Amino acid sequence: MRKSVKGSVINTLLYARRDWDRLINSVDEVEIGKVGVRGEWSIKDLIAHVTWYEKEMEILIRTKKLDGSALWELSSKERDDVIYQKNKFKPLDELKKHSLKTFAYLLDALETADDADLLDPGQIEGMPKDWQPLDIIANNTWMHYTHHEKEIREFLDKNN
Repeated sequence: MRKSVKGSVINTLLYARRDWDRLINSVDEVEIGKVGVRGEWSIKDLIAHVTWYEKEMEILIRTKKLDGSALWELSSKERDDVIYQKNKFKPLDELKKHSLKTFAYLLDALETADDADLLDPGQIEGMPKDWQPLDIIANNTWMHYTHHEKEIREFLDKNN
């Protein structure tokens, strides 16, 4: 019996998110708020950043439309700056709760998807034919965690 793509995606996402959460939860509140992880960003800012992208993937999967936030029309630097500005003064507890809730919604959306939704660009309205939905989801979830985990670890090593 062949394992579904969806099942593999969910497992990959769960393991990657477990590692992300372990790293975040291993950092004390003082360190989590220190700037310098990525320019002026703190680990707290990265939590909000990653959560925004997860939410966009949840919307993509649920609506089956490449029609997310207007922020996608900006360059990645401009988009990330808007996300940063919008969230930089929010309390850590609020960002963590929102992150957990968003991740639960993302998992729920994936549960409703089928393999074609993840592999066939024709299943997603507005998606170019040479894109694969799975690549978009991976780049904005588990690969995103890995990228920022590296930055966080380097920051923590440098400051400890």
